Amino acid sequence: MTAAGAALRAFLGGVIDYAGMFPPARLDLDPAVDEYVRHLSEPEGFMLGRFVVRAGVLGDLLQRLPPPGRGGPFRLAVLAGGGTTDREALDLIRQEAAGIREIVERHPGLGVVETVETRLPRETMDAADAERTRDYVDDFRAVLAGAGLAGIATFFEIPPATRWRQSDRDAAVGLADAGETAPSPQPGFKLRCGGPETSDVPSAARVAHVIAQCRDRGVPLKCTAGLHQPLRRRMAGSGVTERHGFLNVFAAAVLAYARRIPEDAVEACILEEDSWSFRFEDDAFEWRGRGASASEVERARAVFAIAFGSCSFDEPRQGLRDLGLLG
Repeated sequence: MTAAGAALRAFLGGVIDYAGMFPPARLDLDPAVDEYVRHLSEPEGFMLGRFVVRAGVLGDLLQRLPPPGRGGPFRLAVLAGGGTTDREALDLIRQEAAGIREIVERHPGLGVVETVETRLPRETMDAADAERTRDYVDDFRAVLAGAGLAGIATFFEIPPATRWRQSDRDAAVGLADAGETAPSPQPGFKLRCGGPETSDVPSAARVAHVIAQCRDRGVPLKCTAGLHQPLRRRMAGSGVTERHGFLNVFAAAVLAYARRIPEDAVEACILEEDSWSFRFEDDAFEWRGRGASASEVERARAVFAIAFGSCSFDEPRQGLRDLGLLG
């Protein structure tokens, strides 16, 4: 394996959206900014993507960011909206969207909002209807466009449901249909992959189903929470009995996109616990005989397997070092 090979760089490039202000790290703004800026300058800084910030903190963040370096403005992922009902959520995003544009314009060239991310309201989820999802996503993006934020990628976290196969399918269909109604980027699916309790960790079957549904419908996918380590592992002596690995999840997503592997193979990749089954050569990636070239990995990452949010950069990096993937 070549640590700095093209396939590995394509696989890991910008894969971590830094969420240092969120649990369990819960850093204050200043130390979170310091961590992010420091990591960007390190040899593994190519793995770092956006700085994740709540809309209400965006102004304070831009006041504290240093002048950007040669890489250009700092990349930002803004969490906005909320609320149980559709009306509550849309009323809140109307307030926040105007503020987002005003704040960014007040600090030209410092930060660029690449994504606006929100949680699909429970009212829409409980309706269990693809058209209802499409209508809410259309309304949400119309609010952004009305505030001058058209063209920004949007991601919608889909809460878990008892009948998750139907619920996640309807969500993916609704997101795909919403993408056909406006010229801005295709809205994406955001999947929560962990948390402090066992119930927070979706089954491998659900993760595989979401990947397959999004792949089949051209819906970009982001993940958040629970992916601090590269390889899937079982836990002893804690409230969480198993955790997914970001290497597993993103390998499964890349191969689902680049090689159209079926859902059962996607699930098998997510369940993989043998680190040696993931092979990175200079210009290719392979898992158990299924592979993709560096350019195919890069394409899959750019349009489908976008990133995962993590409150730590050190933990994922050290995990990759322990596997021999980074020097």
